[in-house]
Amino acid sequence: MLAQIDKLYPTKLGKLAKDKDENFMLLNTDGKAYSTNAGILLIWELCSGNSSITDLCKEIKANSKSNTKDLTEKVSQILDKLAKAKLVELKKLDH
Repeated sequence: MLAQIDKLYPTKLGKLAKDKDENFMLLNTDGKAYSTNAGILLIWELCSGNSSITDLCKEIKANSKSNTKDLTEKVSQILDKLAKAKLVELKKLDH
């Protein structure tokens, strides 16, 4: 996926909810719940469909101390998992 990150524009699916203990979780369109953490939630929230994965990484990097290559790899892996969970759609745009 790393070779295509300039052309993939992630769009969040589902919704943010809280469990009975007030912990955040993500619900996909099928109603399946996934526990989350602050990092995953930040990435999911940034998935507007208007920014490529590269753009998302630049925005996260501006507020982080992570190495850019490591960050891009981690964000790509998280987006791949979110896509498999039907919490993000990765749209390919050629422009």
